Amino acid sequence: NLTKRGEVFYFRARIPTHLVTAYGREIVSLSLRTTDLRVAKERAREHAVALDRALRALEQEARPDADFAGTVLHLSDEDIEGLCLRYRAKVLAADEISRIQGMSAADVEAEREIYEGALVSQRDSYARGDLSQVYPAVREFLKGLNLRVPGQSPAFERLARAFQRADIEVNEAVLQRRSGVAV
Repeated sequence: NLTKRGEVFYFRARIPTHLVTAYGREIVSLSLRTTDLRVAKERAREHAVALDRALRALEQEARPDADFAGTVLHLSDEDIEGLCLRYRAKVLAADEISRIQGMSAADVEAEREIYEGALVSQRDSYARGDLSQVYPAVREFLKGLNLRVPGQSPAFERLARAFQRADIEVNEAVLQRRSGVAV
């Protein structure tokens, strides 16, 4: 799994045919950022172990689960945007229902503080590239749609990143509503 381009070593591995769609590509090629053969061999072993773990998890995740009606192994950019739009609409509709039902001024203020605190945490996670807070929300949302996107797959990671941005945007919109701005 070791190749060399110029003076720099690369880790290169072929994805098993039955997992190409779920993984999102046929070949993995990563720079090992070294010209030293000994260091390259160590790094290549680490990448091989990590890839094996990811592929085993993907195999297990790709099996149908009784809780979900369908498993999606690939999501296009349009699919991801559509799911995020659907999520935003769901949250804003729930917010509209709670506003119509009427809330006391104290409840509105308490909820505003909760949203502001959540936004600080979400923005911090987004800036650090940390998706751990959004994973449970993504799984719960997909479960509500009777869809399953295998965790640790490139499709799930792309969806989680987009979902994180959508969650920040929708929470900002809810805060704007609380301030009297039509959203």
